[in-house]
Amino acid sequence: MYFVSIIYNEVFFLMLANKKIQIENNKGNITNKAKQTDFFDTYWIWRSMVNSYYGLKQTQAEDTKLQTNKKRLNYLKKQIILNYLKNFFLFPFWLLSFLISNYFKGKNNLWTNLKTIATKQEFKPLRFAILFQIIFIIILVFLGYFIFYKYSNPSFATSYNWTQTDWSTASTTATALDPDNQTGWSYYESASSTITAGANVQMSFTIATSTDTTDTDFNTGTTSTVTITGTGSSASLVLLKPGGASCTLASECSSNSCDGGFCYSPPCAGLTSLSYSGQSYGLVEIGTQCWFSQNLNVGTMLASGATTPSNDSLIEKWCFNNSPASCTTYGGLYTWAEANQLATTCDTTSCTPATPSQGICPAGWHIPTDAEIKTLEVYLGMCTGAGAGCVDATGWRGTDQGTQLKSGGSSGFNGLLAGIRYTDGSFVSQGSFGNLWSASEDSATNAWSRNFNSVEARVYRSNDSKAYGFSVRCLKN
Repeated sequence: MYFVSIIYNEVFFLMLANKKIQIENNKGNITNKAKQTDFFDTYWIWRSMVNSYYGLKQTQAEDTKLQTNKKRLNYLKKQIILNYLKNFFLFPFWLLSFLISNYFKGKNNLWTNLKTIATKQEFKPLRFAILFQIIFIIILVFLGYFIFYKYSNPSFATSYNWTQTDWSTASTTATALDPDNQTGWSYYESASSTITAGANVQMSFTIATSTDTTDTDFNTGTTSTVTITGTGSSASLVLLKPGGASCTLASECSSNSCDGGFCYSPPCAGLTSLSYSGQSYGLVEIGTQCWFSQNLNVGTMLASGATTPSNDSLIEKWCFNNSPASCTTYGGLYTWAEANQLATTCDTTSCTPATPSQGICPAGWHIPTDAEIKTLEVYLGMCTGAGAGCVDATGWRGTDQGTQLKSGGSSGFNGLLAGIRYTDGSFVSQGSFGNLWSASEDSATNAWSRNFNSVEARVYRSNDSKAYGFSVRCLKN
């Protein structure tokens, strides 16, 4: 047996060296030698490798010490698989060629050849090869079914036909070409039985008369952007013009303001007062700004000047000399953090308010910044820049801007001399001094403010302790 295996291997290795080998049928060969052609050379090489593999495997089983056989077995196994894959699609053609009637020795036909291939040991490798190909085809069919059909999302085109026999009754006959989608249809009918269908569709009026619309019909729904011109049946609605549009009369503008031939929206939008937290506050327009003309008075009064704000969920204030009447007349006094609705710790640590800082002001209003107060002062005539007495300087600045801003002044700002609450809890200078907070921080413990004095025509700008109690004014956003 070892000798036979050696012969198989030697034939195999000679073929791999691309030497032309004439395969001679041995005694057990049942094929007709004269019919062999180059077409089958590759098959016979592959079959010889299979036979050699089993022969060497039997020899190895009889003598496990033959290391050479182990190497040849591994090599043959790799070559058998490699050549099988390499000639994968030739096996069906080899099988069909073997079924030719005169290929085998003796008298034969298609059926006898098929029987020979199915039963003889010589064709066992071919049978296995064909079986694996059949399995491969079955796997491909299953994959194609599940990937391209069962779990795919096909789109179906559907035609919908209906029969409408009456304008007042919906059709109940529907036909869908897609057999899986014959439900869920919506049926439609006319909204009124007075519609008739003929050569032309006509509408019949159920009310033959109408009533003229007059200006009184619009009065309830008229808004700030619409006005009524004329009276009676000749009246009409006219859209009011927005800011920036050309105008001749103020009545043409939604803001009711026409200046220089153009509509404009005044800072206070025509309002002269505003109700907030149960109190009415006057409003004043100064340049392009709209200000409260009163100090803010909102929140819960603290027990005394020695009591400091401690509840961040409440608005807490002082009233001068602990008198509620003083808050009614002059407004409340607030720390910087309280005015901007920040944590109480912000009076001693650096904090940045929101921009703008609504603080304790109503929605749409905010605590003015140092820069916004400067805009007010410059509008009233204060010089710009950081020069002595100009807007960016500190201390007393300007000429008569303090007089204009104080109560009774020409600006209408009505600055009140409400006094101050110091950090030791004392209240001082009501009627002599009045300070207003800005939203602008100068340092961890100080913020910018403005001071009015009863005997001074100018305005004092300073960076005071955040813990002082000053008045608050609101500026429109």
